[in-house]
Amino acid sequence: MTLALAAVVWRVVPADGQRGEAVGATLETAAAGGSRLRRTLRAPGPWLLAMGFAMYSSQWMAVVGFLPSVYTQAGVGPGAAGLLTALAAAANMVGNIGSGRLMHRGWHPRTLLLIAFAAMMTGALVAYSLPVPP
Repeated sequence: MTLALAAVVWRVVPADGQRGEAVGATLETAAAGGSRLRRTLRAPGPWLLAMGFAMYSSQWMAVVGFLPSVYTQAGVGPGAAGLLTALAAAANMVGNIGSGRLMHRGWHPRTLLLIAFAAMMTGALVAYSLPVPP
């Protein structure tokens, strides 16, 4: 299915001007592109962003990956466990999309991160404070 979709995108989405120029680029232009790549790889910002995303995504996968097992051990049925896990993933999507929109409206990323951390902490406290049925 992915290959079929890739073929559709290839045929339907027009190439940008830069990509078209890059295909027929001279060696000088290619060397300049390599220079940009080297500058990017030497800059700390992209590496810090990558490490931040790696920490976030590994924590998220650990939590969401084990949620069905946690729910099952708590006596929740398979259907409800799947639904609750999907709800956790949906809440994450809403937070990510909402944060992107707020950043476009001028909210500072640090403010959004603090709000997100507080929401995650509150959610964890609520989730782990609920009594487990015998």
